[in-house]
Amino acid sequence: MADGTGAAFLASNAGRVLAGDTLDDEITVRFWVEVTSRAKAREQVVGLGRYGTTLTILSSGAIGQEHLVDEDDEEAALFKSWKPQFKW
Repeated sequence: MADGTGAAFLASNAGRVLAGDTLDDEITVRFWVEVTSRAKAREQVVGLGRYGTTLTILSSGAIGQEHLVDEDDEEAALFKSWKPQFKW
């Protein structure tokens, strides 16, 4: 578990885990994965009671979106690539 995260904080207190406490925080994704990006992510943590552990959910609307292609552009490129082109 990454130090400095809500998950580490919640997991360090057995009473809060047992009580099913939750945390919701914005973090830098670098806390969890080795990347050069300083993208923000949402960290949601819930104590799982008698299981004695936590569940952590990370989500981000920015991560992975920089490589998406607009579907209209992709469709236009596909149409153009299949359209017969004659040279006279």
